[in-house]
Amino acid sequence: MRSDVLDVISSARNVTNAVVLTHNIDFVFVQTVVLSAFRRCGHPMITVFADSGCAAETFAHQKAVLTDLGSRYRVVPVAMGMGFRFHPKAVLLTGAEKGTLLVGSGNLTFGGWRDNGEIWTLFESETDGSGPFRAFRSYLGEVIKRVVLPEAVEREVEEAFDSGTMSRRRP
Repeated sequence: MRSDVLDVISSARNVTNAVVLTHNIDFVFVQTVVLSAFRRCGHPMITVFADSGCAAETFAHQKAVLTDLGSRYRVVPVAMGMGFRFHPKAVLLTGAEKGTLLVGSGNLTFGGWRDNGEIWTLFESETDGSGPFRAFRSYLGEVIKRVVLPEAVEREVEEAFDSGTMSRRRP
């Protein structure tokens, strides 16, 4: 995909839910750059799944300047077993008219979403049907099993896939 992730998010319309998967997260980048892209696409509820170790380390360094965490977006730490890391990168955007899914290699950092030569694949419910979205939903179900208080997070994810939230056109 030649477009940058932030351009795809900014150009989306009427997005009500966003789910982001990342290994590493830069909270300052989220608050200074990413949230403005999400404002332009419809002020969705944003849930970010991040590797628990990376999220904790970055939070420890940046917590003094964080203002929107917990109010504009939620970060859900994902703990893997000893010696393993949560490493997927994806962005799901859903709304009443359509769904957009990006799957790629970029972390939720300036380098991962802007500066590096990361690769992303774009799926849209209007043209690609529901297959990629069903597979992603199934994967998220497995991810949720690894988080603390999975019931609250599961409700947010289910809302993103609600039949009134995205197109259900079959391929």
